[in-house]
Amino acid sequence: MAGLVDYEYDFFDDYQADVLARLPSIEQLVRLDDEVANKVTMPRYEGPVDPIEWQFLEEYYSGLFADFATDRIQGIVDTEPIEKNRYRFHSFRKDVASLNKKLPTQRSARTGVIPKPAETVLLKRLRELGFDPSALCISHIGSGGGLYLLELFVTAAQQEVLSDTRLLTALLNQADELGSMSRDAAMSRLHRPVLMVSLWDNQEKNG
Repeated sequence: MAGLVDYEYDFFDDYQADVLARLPSIEQLVRLDDEVANKVTMPRYEGPVDPIEWQFLEEYYSGLFADFATDRIQGIVDTEPIEKNRYRFHSFRKDVASLNKKLPTQRSARTGVIPKPAETVLLKRLRELGFDPSALCISHIGSGGGLYLLELFVTAAQQEVLSDTRLLTALLNQADELGSMSRDAAMSRLHRPVLMVSLWDNQEKNG
């Protein structure tokens, strides 16, 4: 019938068996990270499976992510923050994508990552809440890389345990709040001056 889309795979199970099962877990994660990013940022994106099956792709991706995140910090710090928030990563990505659309940025098929303006707004807000933005410094992965948001999530979970703060919870909640605000409000947050470092005692006294 004219107008029907011929998807590469009608069922996610077939896609998983033919494509994903041949790849190491990290490569599966990278591949699905791209697919989910494209779907979030390009509503007309078709993807490799029938839309009816898309929820199974997302569930599989969420499971891979949770395993990846837990493995990254297991044996180093308590994994409870990951376990408690394992299903919030997808919403986090959507919130960042929504914020991206309201700020100046280069738009491409990979806008599911966090460009500098969106990262700046998010870190400024965390600083206003009393958190140290340097705790989320991730220099070994470029912010345009497909795994940057994953690493940001994991780093926040590590810091939540190490510093006994609710950094991951704050990161997720503020991304949700910022993603819901208007373009004018997002631009105002971007340009609002915020002191991003803590003053030494003598600087506070002399200030």
